[in-house]
Amino acid sequence: MTGSLKGGCLRSCLEVLLVLLLSHHGCAAAATRVGYYQSSCPSAEDIVKQAVEARFAMNRTITGGLLRMFFHDCFVTGCDASLLIDSTPGNEAEKDAPPNLTVREFELIDNIKTRLEAVCPGVVSCADIIALAVRDAVVLAGGPKYAVKTGRLDGKLSRSADANILPSPASTVQQAMAAFASQGLSLTDLVALMGSHTTGFAHCSFFRDRVFNFEGNGTSDPKMDTDLAEHLRSVCSDPADGGSTKDASVALDQGTRDAFDASYFAQVRNGHGILQIDNALLADARTSALVDRFSSNPSAFFQAFVQSITTMGDLHIKTEADGELVTQTADSTTEGFSSYTQFRASRVSAALLPTIYTNLSSRHIPRKEKLVSYGKHEVIAHKQAVISCTQSYM
Repeated sequence: MTGSLKGGCLRSCLEVLLVLLLSHHGCAAAATRVGYYQSSCPSAEDIVKQAVEARFAMNRTITGGLLRMFFHDCFVTGCDASLLIDSTPGNEAEKDAPPNLTVREFELIDNIKTRLEAVCPGVVSCADIIALAVRDAVVLAGGPKYAVKTGRLDGKLSRSADANILPSPASTVQQAMAAFASQGLSLTDLVALMGSHTTGFAHCSFFRDRVFNFEGNGTSDPKMDTDLAEHLRSVCSDPADGGSTKDASVALDQGTRDAFDASYFAQVRNGHGILQIDNALLADARTSALVDRFSSNPSAFFQAFVQSITTMGDLHIKTEADGELVTQTADSTTEGFSSYTQFRASRVSAALLPTIYTNLSSRHIPRKEKLVSYGKHEVIAHKQAVISCTQSYM
């Protein structure tokens, strides 16, 4: 009896020791919490907010862009900023997977990372920057204000093939439900997060078949409002014409494009859903009741959205075993411009090179000193150390 008791105590002590060792080496579950940076970087959330406010003042569609970035990042391998990692010669990263080719606002995240590193070096993760930026953009667009848990680590791996799990714009409700369920997300999460389509836009290539050749019938989707279909035919090019291949963009919410509200659900009810999955939400009895509820009760939508985006933000949080804080150095060249387009469109004077400021994603910028052509303009690339979330660090 005594020997059995001693053996039991020994096993218990060994188990406790094992737990402590695993925790020390980062194998225990990672924990996030609201106010994680309150002591280590008190100004972190304010710095993110200020940068998002400045960008929103220039382009109100960033809310949709950031929401899409967050969804495409979290849904694949968890909220770990692996979507931001650049491809290498030996690996095609998530960023270059077909569903992610039109993801935008990488430059904004890099801008924020650079600012944070100047104040709190090696503290705030890129994954947390995205989560905070999304919240701030939603609020600026009129959406609900909600607390964001922070303390995430950044992922070390990024593989293009992993993005295949993302639901397609042409998914059926059943297909979308299966994808969401694989990530532990519910039917309500599906509809509430689809409500993100209340802001932002989609390119014609994502829905052109609904307009010109739905299911090979040579006409538009009969479930789409006829006036909307006619409008879209005037905006998008018909691939059958063999002429223009322009890939114009169209507001996902035909009511209030730049506002985060419940208008999207009203538009879906009226046959104004742009993507096939938008229309499918109304056509399927499992989701149509939620569409009706959110359309008539914006507060219910806001409440469900906050719950769902918080749940998604907790997906597959990385530990020290499979995550890290991005602190690598990159070479970059800009002149303080807030966007790559603005940089390309501006003549850069060699006299201003000493005042180069790093705002742009390093994936667009030369990595060494050389003569570089940007459209009709040429600049001397200047070597300057910056911290970038969009570096290849696998």
